[in-house]
Amino acid sequence: MVFPLTREARDVFANRLMSGQIKEVFMEERRKHARFKSSTIMQYKDSLFTLQTDTMTKDVSLGGVCFFSEKKLESGQVIKLKLFYDAKAPVKALKGKVIWSTTYEDGISKGYLNGLAIMR
Repeated sequence: MVFPLTREARDVFANRLMSGQIKEVFMEERRKHARFKSSTIMQYKDSLFTLQTDTMTKDVSLGGVCFFSEKKLESGQVIKLKLFYDAKAPVKALKGKVIWSTTYEDGISKGYLNGLAIMR
């Protein structure tokens, strides 16, 4: 939760920052929902004429999913996805809009990391 600072508190903070007493400031994220690291099995289908692709998520939130893919997805593209939380839980079928897609390489695998906003 973020609380507004009084003018006096802002001045004290600014003075400490300028004098070097405060070394690092963590900016508030732009996201509405907290992200949770989650290696969840996921399937997605990016067009009417493609087969479903199996992959893993990197993290999830109430508002979106970050996941790996072998091919670059286009920003604005709408895809269908299914999340498999465990063998007993039902599959969650969703639609999402690709917000960004960037190259990814970690020494073991390479491809793309994609940010998806869940469509309601």
